[in-house]
Amino acid sequence: MKNEITTLLEHLYKYYPIGAPNQQNSYDGILRKNKIVEQKITDIIEKKDTKWTVFLGGLEKAKIGFPINDVSYLQFPSYEMSIVIKDIVKENICEIKRELVINASLLCPVFTIFYRDTYKFLFNESIPLHHIVYLQAGRLQDDLIKQIKKTFEASFSDYDYYDHYLLFKYKIYGYDPSGYSNLSVGVPIYNFLFDESFDIRNVDVLK
Repeated sequence: MKNEITTLLEHLYKYYPIGAPNQQNSYDGILRKNKIVEQKITDIIEKKDTKWTVFLGGLEKAKIGFPINDVSYLQFPSYEMSIVIKDIVKENICEIKRELVINASLLCPVFTIFYRDTYKFLFNESIPLHHIVYLQAGRLQDDLIKQIKKTFEASFSDYDYYDHYLLFKYKIYGYDPSGYSNLSVGVPIYNFLFDESFDIRNVDVLK
């Protein structure tokens, strides 16, 4: 049986010229990826019913009790939403926002869930936002996460859950989907599947 990394890499090579970044403008996979993004945005503009809108509707009916932030409009082949758990100002030094994030890729049937704490330092606005992402395995049984996961899988029945730690920690060399990184520096699989703009330099990844 194939392991998780092998399966993900097989999907990524269909869309990204990994190891051959000079083929960026002619690689068939990039063209297919762009078409997926175009279709996603068109569906949003035309307010079409999709698996994602059914999922969000299911969350509204479930009345989970927290604000939902849908950012599926981002120009990337994935869906993302977050649930704001709480905002905290700590000792007038930094503002901490805690969110529960769920990502679904449109390049392959994979989704992930994790908590994201975002730190905004109030004493110096030039300091970039810092993130800590985490989700201990046992937390998958928390009532809120179980409800979200169950609602998601009702719409995306063909999708498999992947642990966030693997997606952030396993890195690919030789190509950066954002086009900005030094190619000798690895880029997390997460960036290829869910969000090319996520700057791993400002992220601490915990289990």
